[in-house]
Amino acid sequence: MVLRFDAGLAGLSAERFVSDILVGRFAVAGVAIGFDFHFGLNRAGSPDYLAAQGARLGFRLVELSRDFKGTPEEDELVEITPKSVRLRKVLLKESDRKKYARQQG
Repeated sequence: MVLRFDAGLAGLSAERFVSDILVGRFAVAGVAIGFDFHFGLNRAGSPDYLAAQGARLGFRLVELSRDFKGTPEEDELVEITPKSVRLRKVLLKESDRKKYARQQG
C-alpha cells in the first residue's frame, strides 16, 4: 500500500493516523515498521505508541531491526519477507483480501 505524502497526511496526528488510515481505511491486521519509524504530526507517534494501539485495536506490530536485509534468515525479529505475498495476507484482514486481489487484477 502506498499513501501520497501530502499536506493532509502530514497534518494527521498519530492518533488520527492509526484510527483513520491504518484501522479505518486499510483495516490492517498487522503493521511492519523500520527501526527508526515515527509517524503523525511532528513525528509524535512512536513504535511503543503503535504497539499499544495495536494491542488495543487488534493489529500486530512487527519492528524490523536496523540490520534487516529483507529475508527472515537475516533477521530473527522478522517472520516473513516484506515483499512477499504472505505479508500482504498478514497485513490485510480476510474481508479485504478479496478486494485487494480484485484491485491488483
